[in-house]
Amino acid sequence: MAFQMTCYTAATAQVSYSGDAIAGQAPVNKVGALLLTEGLAVMTATTIEIQGKGPNGPKQSQLQGKIFKTTQTGNTVKGNVYFDGGPGLSALDSTSCDEYVKMTDGTKVSGAISEVTASAITCARRSIPMNEVADVHSARVFKFTSSLGDKPHLTFEPTCIKVAATTKVKQTSSSDFPFGKVLLVSAVVAVVTCAIVLPITLTNSGRSHHNHKKNDRQINQFVYGKKQSSSSQSSQYSSCGP
Repeated sequence: MAFQMTCYTAATAQVSYSGDAIAGQAPVNKVGALLLTEGLAVMTATTIEIQGKGPNGPKQSQLQGKIFKTTQTGNTVKGNVYFDGGPGLSALDSTSCDEYVKMTDGTKVSGAISEVTASAITCARRSIPMNEVADVHSARVFKFTSSLGDKPHLTFEPTCIKVAATTKVKQTSSSDFPFGKVLLVSAVVAVVTCAIVLPITLTNSGRSHHNHKKNDRQINQFVYGKKQSSSSQSSQYSSCGP
């Protein structure tokens, strides 16, 4: 049964594009975090359905959505899909993502995206004409690329891409530090050192000079007093003599 289903899918896979409408079927094995077994995308004008083998065996609908802003270049069609139904939505919503619409004039409308049609998109309860929409950022919005004709190749690219932030630490070598800054820092340190040491030295010098004077006065007083004492004794001895 599985072999017959695979052959049937390969035999009927075909995609065509006329005007702004894309139609046909194409095999697909992944839509974001949703992995598909024997997946098939069925596109009709502006709608899309993603089918895949369920846990019970037969294929069942996994996602339903709206196709918008399609363009053709050669044998390739590119466009956007907003998925709004199906049991596979939980896998898409598992990617936490801030929703917003980027406008063609460079402004941005942030808020929940609630509805998408071929002519307008509703974001933050505001209906925005599709010709004013430059880009859409949402966990449920995907960009798709499909080849035309038989055996088409269809891929989905998420619009919600989170890039891990990296921090680069610059290592400063001795050559990166200017010599002038070294001289300036040295000069400042010298001035600060002098400002601290000089008052201390002058204070100590003043105290030392004061102590020298004090010591000199004490010595003089001692010597002078001793001389006076000697003179008094001599005069006493002279008065008591024969």
